[in-house]
Formats: sequence, C-alpha cells, structure tokens
Amino acid sequence: MKLFDGLSKYQPQALAVLRIMTALQFIEHGTQKLFNFPASDHAAAAEFEDTGR
Repeated sequence: MKLFDGLSKYQPQALAVLRIMTALQFIEHGTQKLFNFPASDHAAAAEFEDTGR
C-alpha cells in the first residue's frame, strides 16, 4: 500500500518501543503480584477471588 510505504522506515523503532512497553507492563505486573507494589485498590477483592463459586 502506498499509505504505509513511508512508514516502513520507522518499523525498527516502533518495534523497539512496543517491546519496551510490553516489558515494562510485565515487570509492573510481576512486582505487583510478588511484592504488592504498587499497592492495588483491588487487594481486598483478591481474598474473595478463589471462593469456589
């Protein structure tokens, strides 16, 4: 497509930004699960998550 031909030169930079943002989200999720940091408003709801309904 003619529309995206000009953008193809930015593909490596776009992929790098996508990978960095994905890694930061995985890190944030992992630290929240392991260390409860940053503290979540849903911490009280986690107690009732596995009630077996």
